[in-house]
Parts: sequence; structure tokens; C-alpha cells
Amino acid sequence: MDRRIAAAAFLLAAGALFAADPALAGAARTFVSGHGSDSNACTLTAPCRSFAQALSQTTAGGEITVLDPAGYGAVTITQSVSINNDGVGEAGVTVAVNGSDAIIVNTGVSDVVSLRGLTLVGAGNAAQVAGNGNNGITFSGAGTLNIENCVIRGFVNGAQNANSGYGIFAQPNGTAAFNISDTIVSNNASSGISIAPLSGNTAVYIDRAGAFSNGTQGVIVMTGSTGALTGIAKNSAVSGNGASGFEVSAQTQPAIFSIADSQTANNAQGLYSIGAAATMYISGVTVSGNTNGYVGTIKTYGGNAIVDTINLGALTPAATQ
Repeated sequence: MDRRIAAAAFLLAAGALFAADPALAGAARTFVSGHGSDSNACTLTAPCRSFAQALSQTTAGGEITVLDPAGYGAVTITQSVSINNDGVGEAGVTVAVNGSDAIIVNTGVSDVVSLRGLTLVGAGNAAQVAGNGNNGITFSGAGTLNIENCVIRGFVNGAQNANSGYGIFAQPNGTAAFNISDTIVSNNASSGISIAPLSGNTAVYIDRAGAFSNGTQGVIVMTGSTGALTGIAKNSAVSGNGASGFEVSAQTQPAIFSIADSQTANNAQGLYSIGAAATMYISGVTVSGNTNGYVGTIKTYGGNAIVDTINLGALTPAATQ
């Protein structure tokens, strides 16, 4: 009997020790600082130095808080988490290794990842064919990704492959949702924002975003042989992109994309809808200074300002409901 009591007491003491150690048990909120150390417990008074270390000490569904401006290193996210910079200065990730991404998100269908107030830099520009960093944010898996008040720029084809040089590159493999607001993607070698589901249903919401001087599309949504997509972009601007400002592309599976109260200027194509399963709706959109204003069949609810006179396709009135 005495042995059993002693064993139970030992287990209780060991459990208390593990629970008291944030590095072992994890915490719902962790902290990073330019003055921190990755040997710390990632608490407010002993912050970590990198996003990756803080994430390893954060429970699923928790939050990483940025305490001061610094570069916090690349991170791969496989659980629900929020990384928040609420205005303390630049919270950056600068990629200095060819073939690397700033942030990789590979989550499950019930996971939610939120990124706020981050600056992701690839140290290149759209004119380069080789440089530092593949993509700003790469998404696979499923779930919800929220991106707010971020700047993503200068990612180039460092690995010389077709899936590099994007600001945001998403290929979900299941039900997914992307909410992007108050964010700028610029000077990336490929698209600023590219969302192309491999399977499942994908929802896209873009508000107050800017896609500028990217090598190909500013914003492109597309589907392949599987997967479906519906989305909207509003109060947004795309300019100076090497291919399309806004593009929807779909041959077999539906991709429906609406653009409202936005501007597309100085691109090769202002609006581009391609494929039998692609549908683009516009309302209150200004199209100006593009080589081709619109290409393909575009459905319009009216209120647009089509300044460009060279257009390849047709605007088809859509009935309001």
C-alpha cells in the first residue's frame, strides 16, 4: 500500500512539474521580440526570438504576439494559430535562401490561421529570374487562412520552377477559405495572389488589397479538373502587372469571381476571363491604361468606367436580383 501511495504522489508531482513548464506544456499565448532568445519560454517577460520557436511552444488555436520590430524568420504552420503584430513596427520575414518560402501553411479542414501586420520580403523583383525565396505565403491542405494588413514583395524564381515567385500561392486540397484584407503584394516574379484549388470547395474574399508590378497576374483564381471556387474582390486595385490585373481561369470545374468597386490599370489585360467554366462578374470597376481592357466574356451589373478602347471579348449585362 505504501508503494502505491508513493507512486501516486510521484506521478502527481511530475504532472505538476510538466504543467508548470511552458516549454513542455505549451501556452495559449506566446511572445516574440527582437531582444528575445529561442532558449526562453516565449512568455511576456522571457520572449522567444523566432516565429518558429514560438509556434513550437504555442498550443493549437493559440496566438503569437509580436512585441517589437524585428525579423522573425521563416515558419511552417500545421495547426490553428494567430500571428499578430498590432502596430509595434515591422514584423518581418526576409528569405535569404533560394528555394525557401517565408511562410508555409499546411493545415486541416477545421484549422484557422490568421496572419496580421507582417512584412514578407524575398529580396528580389519581378525583373529577376533568379534570387532569394520562392513564395511569400504557400498554402496547401485545407482550412481557413486570414491575411490582414500585410506586405508581401520581391519573391522571385529562386528555384527556377513553375510554382515559385508568388506573393501568395495557394493550392488547397480540401474545403478552404481565404480572407485577404488591407494587404499589398508587389514586385513578385509570378502572380501577386494565385489561388488554385486541387480539390474541394474554395471560397475567396479580398477587400482593400493591392497587387502591383508583379511579373504575371495581379490576382488570379483558377480551377483544374477537380475543385471549385467562388470569390469576390472589392475596394481593391491592381496595376502594372505583366499579364492580367484580375483573371479567372477554368475549363471543367466552375470558378466564379466577382469584382466590385475596384480599379485595374496599366496591366497587359485589365480583366481576363478564360475557359468554359470561368465566370467573371463586375460592378463599379474602372478599367484604364491596359494594353487590352478586357479579354473574354465578362458579365456586368453596370456602373463601370471602361476607359480602354481595345477590348477582346464582350460585356454581357447581368440581371440584378
